[in-house]
Amino acid sequence: LYLDGISQLPAPAQVVDKFDTCKDFFVSAFFPKIPGILEDGTIKNQNRYKAICQYYNGKYRFATLYDTDNKIPVFSAYKFTGTENTDEIRTKIYPNQATDEDYKDSSGFDRGHLLPRQYATDESTAESTCTLTNIVPQKKNFNQGSWSKMEEHVVKIMMTDCKDSQAYVLIGAVPGEGKLKNRVIIPKMMWTAFCCETKSGKWLSGAYWGYNTDEQANIQLEQKSVNELQLTEDFSTGIQIFPEQCLTM
Repeated sequence: LYLDGISQLPAPAQVVDKFDTCKDFFVSAFFPKIPGILEDGTIKNQNRYKAICQYYNGKYRFATLYDTDNKIPVFSAYKFTGTENTDEIRTKIYPNQATDEDYKDSSGFDRGHLLPRQYATDESTAESTCTLTNIVPQKKNFNQGSWSKMEEHVVKIMMTDCKDSQAYVLIGAVPGEGKLKNRVIIPKMMWTAFCCETKSGKWLSGAYWGYNTDEQANIQLEQKSVNELQLTEDFSTGIQIFPEQCLTM
């Protein structure tokens, strides 16, 4: 299956018309609503946006909405079920929209994972996050600073406060103006949100976001409510990433 007439998507990533194939990665099978892009789980502009069920080593690992114009993911969705320690894994080199060459010698930028390896339940899931359809150009000190600390904090919340250490997470990138190697859009902002049922039967959720710029040391991202995550100015009005039970902290 060709995305742009040049690069062929690898077999492990399955492009689908709707996310129904991998609905288990979304809270109550509720797909984010992004008017004009994703409605009722269906891609509206299928020439540009691709719904990908990330399939690796015999099972679906997570889901991604991918923007072939900007050559970065819009978001990745995952059901967190606990973690195990994984060794550092080299980024998988697949002939995706963005290529490994796009990220070589890119001073100041990391290959920023939307779904991070830290959330992986096992080695195969950790490996699956290294596909370039889950990666954006991310400023090194942002990725390794406040963003990394936030990811570690969210893992602790999901492990300790969520029933059976199970939670749903969405991680996204907002396109900016700059490009890496004149091809790959550099996000201006990145965001993440989680939602789970607690051990007491209540719903718990939270959201974080940060700007993809050089940052000073010891910056911390503050947890906000999902309702406070403002994406409407970058996408459209009427956007909703989680169902109603997740819209309070």
